[in-house]
Amino acid sequence: MPDSLIHYHCIRHAGSGADDLITVHEGRWAFCFGGVGARDHEWSDTGGVTILDLTARAKRPVARGATSPARTNGSPRRPAPRP
Repeated sequence: MPDSLIHYHCIRHAGSGADDLITVHEGRWAFCFGGVGARDHEWSDTGGVTILDLTARAKRPVARGATSPARTNGSPRRPAPRP
């Protein structure tokens, strides 16, 4: 049984109002805003975050030129400091 953290986040799909947002990928919990029934997921390793942290990060604006936390290649990134 996977732990309660989300270890993968799909960076390909945006929200679609789907009800089924959580699935298992490679034996760990995975989250997709487009729903797990969407095709061609592109999973990014989150390093293990709570569902609340993942959804809060997705709603936070990203500074110009910064990389979105969900689009990292392994671990979540902190938002760029404000000037």
